[in-house]
This record gives sequence, structure tokens and C-alpha cells, in this order.
Amino acid sequence: MIKIRKSLWDSQKQRDYWSEKQQASRKLEKKRQGEHTVADLDSIWKDLTYDQRSLMEFLVLSRRSTFVAKYEDDLFINLTSKGLLQIPPGVGTKFMQKMETAYSIPKAVWKVLLKDHERFFSKTSASIENRLATLKGSIGFRIEKLIR
Repeated sequence: MIKIRKSLWDSQKQRDYWSEKQQASRKLEKKRQGEHTVADLDSIWKDLTYDQRSLMEFLVLSRRSTFVAKYEDDLFINLTSKGLLQIPPGVGTKFMQKMETAYSIPKAVWKVLLKDHERFFSKTSASIENRLATLKGSIGFRIEKLIR
């Protein structure tokens, strides 16, 4: 007697698979863009330390969303855990922990910070150049190089 095998994969399962895969890809891309962080930006922002806010202001005033810095700096680690910075995928080996890496502000967060600058950063009577010089002296030393 010959038994006919029942297929475990049919056209409906294939459609479901591809649909789930596309949804997961869209969700990952939104996360990479920082959209989940933008949704909670006000609550995240109120819990930032002075140094964390200063770094973000320094980057915004410098018009640079990417920079190179030490991988193990607590300031950058904390901002990364809050979703305000990201590091390239795959970074994290023991070798890299003693080295520098690139950090960047997610695109969606960057757009909001640029657009609503006054909402996040206090107005100062000093010019932008003077404020940048102050921030560079207090926080900029942690950054090896500003990139675009």
C-alpha cells in the first residue's frame, strides 16, 4: 500500500510566511530609523542628565548626526540604550570594546531635534558659535571626530 504524503507547505502557508517576513522587516526598519524613540522622546528627554543633553545639543548645533568615539564610554552607552544613539550592526566584539566606533542619531530622532530645537534645548543669550565652544569644552572632548 502506497501512502500519499501530506504536504507541510502549501500556498496559504507561503503567503503567510512572506507576509510575516515583510512585517518584521518593516518593524526593524522603523526601529533602525528611530520611530519608536520619537514616540517617547518627551519622556526620554526629561530623564536625561546634563551631559547627555549637552552632547545631543552639541551634535545638533554642529549639524552632525554621526561621530566617532570610544566604544566603552558610559555616556554613549546610556544614550544608545535610550535609543538616542545607535552603533553599526555587528559591533560588540572584545576587540571593538577597546577601540572606537561610529555612533549616529537615528534619522527620525534627528529630524525632530532639528525641527523642534527650542523644545529640547534651552535658549541662550550667547551666539551659536559661543554655545558650541562652551559645549565643546565641556563635552566635545569625548568625541574623536564629527562626521556628517
